Amino acid sequence: MTKKHGGDIYSYKEKMLDFSTNINPLGVHPKVVLAAREALSEVENYPDTECRRLRTSLSKKHEVPAEHILCGNGAAEIIFNVVLARKPKSVLLVSPTFSEYEQAIDVIGAEKKYYDLSPEDGFRIKEDILNTIDNTVDMVFICNPNNPTGRLVDRDLLVKIADKCVESDAFLVVDECFLDFTDEYEKASFIPCLQKYEHTLMVLRAFTKMYAIPGLRLGYGLCGDVGLLEKIREMRQPWSVSVVAEAAGIAACGLENIEEETREFVRRERKRMMGALRELSAEKIRVFESDANYILFRAAAVKDENLDELLLKKSIMIRNCGNYCGLHNDYFRIAVKKTDENDRLIKALKEIYEENNG
Repeated sequence: MTKKHGGDIYSYKEKMLDFSTNINPLGVHPKVVLAAREALSEVENYPDTECRRLRTSLSKKHEVPAEHILCGNGAAEIIFNVVLARKPKSVLLVSPTFSEYEQAIDVIGAEKKYYDLSPEDGFRIKEDILNTIDNTVDMVFICNPNNPTGRLVDRDLLVKIADKCVESDAFLVVDECFLDFTDEYEKASFIPCLQKYEHTLMVLRAFTKMYAIPGLRLGYGLCGDVGLLEKIREMRQPWSVSVVAEAAGIAACGLENIEEETREFVRRERKRMMGALRELSAEKIRVFESDANYILFRAAAVKDENLDELLLKKSIMIRNCGNYCGLHNDYFRIAVKKTDENDRLIKALKEIYEENNG
């Protein structure tokens, strides 16, 4: 399976409108840019290996002790860190889900087990996932909301999953990198459960998505097991977070109202885009419900060409999901972007179907 992600704008000479990555459509906040720019005056110094100022800011933001927070070069680094530190022999994954989990597991050669999601169920995780968590599984990854499906896990079910992990002595990693875009962000977060599941839970977060700074690479993990976090610090390279990235993260923690403003915009545009997609070609496009800032849909090839290939001719990139376990080349994911950009995508899709007689 090809290991690829969205955002590969560098393979094209012309400027592309990129719907393949899911970051805040409102863009990076000026205060974050200013903080990063001002931090350039400090680049002659080595970064703080412990990210003390950033962890203090995150501690206040999430009401979690600073010693329970580990910062890294994006949430992706934390994924590899926790897998390498715990060295599970068998890991349960949802299928489809974020491919970085598989890559980290492949590094240590652990067995991968899958809980298959069904398009007939709208790609929702159901209670039968509990039957797959037993003493043969050492680690479980849950992406909430899931990527690329955009579906949230029912809160009560997530608690049952966590309890089953305790019973089975499995470590649970809950990835909440897109949670702040959802309407259920407050009651859906598992951060308040860190103390209850002190030795069996890590929650992943990132500045990449909500604060629109993927180029700076900044994420963090929250875990009550201080011993595990110390083990990770000892085994990884010491300067994961640059002085520029840390300054940007501190500024982002101090922003007010940006998350609610973003949620309102995403809610409105997501609904509009899903409606527009369904109107294009009911026979050839199937749109799946989403709780996040991206939409998964299935579209048949148009005269033997995939939709992503046809859109590239119009300088628009969407995410072909064919390399997600459990999906095929006719599944696509698009981000919710600015209104005029969303209009351009819908217009391009209309042209493609009209040019090819629907």
